This record gives sequence, structure tokens and C-alpha cells, in this order.
Amino acid sequence: MNSGPVRKLFFPVSLVLSGAMLFIAFIPVLGFSRNEPLLHIAGKFIAGKLCHTDPSKIPSVLGHNLFLCSRCSGIYAGAFLTGLLVLPAGYLTKFKLKNPLRIPLAMLLPMAADVLLYNSGIYSYNFTIAWFTGFLSGSGVILYIWNDFFQN
Repeated sequence: MNSGPVRKLFFPVSLVLSGAMLFIAFIPVLGFSRNEPLLHIAGKFIAGKLCHTDPSKIPSVLGHNLFLCSRCSGIYAGAFLTGLLVLPAGYLTKFKLKNPLRIPLAMLLPMAADVLLYNSGIYSYNFTIAWFTGFLSGSGVILYIWNDFFQN
């Protein structure tokens, strides 16, 4: 990315959006379905635009179905939690990724392999594997964005 005000906003905006998507995913679990019907409708609409929301791939937490599939929940959780963890490192250290694409791409490979193996029929959908590979992918993407944010 080239430098400029847009580049400087990309990491914080990514962090806020991934946190917002995590909140949206958990709206049913947090009880907003009963108390705030408009928030429930808006959350379901937004989630439907950012995830396929296939009912067979949506996990249930505390008896409530999330608004996002297991993999998308993992992607947003990985981006948000990793972003929170590495944010102080950018300000407190001079650490930079030597090859900014190597680690993020390596973190995307497990998700790609999981999708290929599932779609080829080698094994059936597994919520835990989908969430974990999504988490790794979200972490890899936010690490790449973080590295670019603190590059200059």
C-alpha cells in the first residue's frame, strides 16, 4: 500500500470492523433477539451480506444460533483478537515482518486446504476445524495489515 491518510486508517478500521462483526455474530447469544428486535434484524441482515449463513454450518452457542458460520466467526475472531494483541507491539517495539507476505500466506493455507478437502468430499464439515482455520486466516490478514500500518 502506498502511504497516506487512507493507509494509516486501514488497521484501526479493520480492527473496529472485525470487532463489530464479532458482536453481530453473537447478538442472539447476548440476548438482543428478545430485547432489541431492530438490532436483531439489522445484525442478521449485515451478517447475511458478509457470510453465506448456510444453516448447516452455523454453530449454536448456549442454545442460540450465531449469525455467522463457524469459519467466518473464526476469521473475525482471529482478526480482532490478533489485532488487539499486536497493536501494542507496533507502538512499543520496532518489530516488523521481514517478508510481510510469508507468514500471512502460510496462515491462509490451512483454511484453503480445509475448504478443498471438504468440497472434494474427503471429509465432512467440522465446526472446530472450520473455526480454527478461519481464526488462523483472520490472524494472518490482520498481521499483514498491521505490518503495513507500522511500516513507516
